[in-house]
Amino acid sequence: MNRAFIGVGSNIRPEENVPKAVDLLLRTPSLRVVGVSTFYRTQALLPPGAPVGPRQINPDYLNGVLEVETALGPAALSAVLEAVERALGRFRGADKFAPRTMDLDLLIVLPLLNGMAKPDSVEQEPYPPHPEVRTRAFVALPLLELDPDLLLPPDATPISKIAESFLGFEGERVDSFTAKLRSRLDPR
Repeated sequence: MNRAFIGVGSNIRPEENVPKAVDLLLRTPSLRVVGVSTFYRTQALLPPGAPVGPRQINPDYLNGVLEVETALGPAALSAVLEAVERALGRFRGADKFAPRTMDLDLLIVLPLLNGMAKPDSVEQEPYPPHPEVRTRAFVALPLLELDPDLLLPPDATPISKIAESFLGFEGERVDSFTAKLRSRLDPR
């Protein structure tokens, strides 16, 4: 079994598409959603060099992180995430800043051995943490919420240390939306 964290984001009908994505993941064999972080409303990121002004190019995102337990390895889990994105109308193109119905990123995969996640296990397929774990507040802060003791491979950097660098984060908590998502979890 593996323990994985999945970044979730949408800025096209996110109040509709994020719950649909969660429902599709809940129905996926060999995968169990065990945690939902707080979701945040954040401004869409601008392409490098884009003029910064009072008008935003794209609508705001809803971003958060899911924690799952799964028998799937990183490659198979990534394929599931891409299938969910496609089911919700997302097809990855060249413009990584384009609005999207759904964005699911495999952030971290850790093997579960005797119920404990082991970031340095040789039994795990190699899968480095997603680079945005260290550079995006809307990824690091939800990870900290789900696992305050998380150590990022390969150097065992504490997620708490990374999250400290985002103390001025300007995302808006969307607690009622988060509560609705958490109510979908299957208490198997």
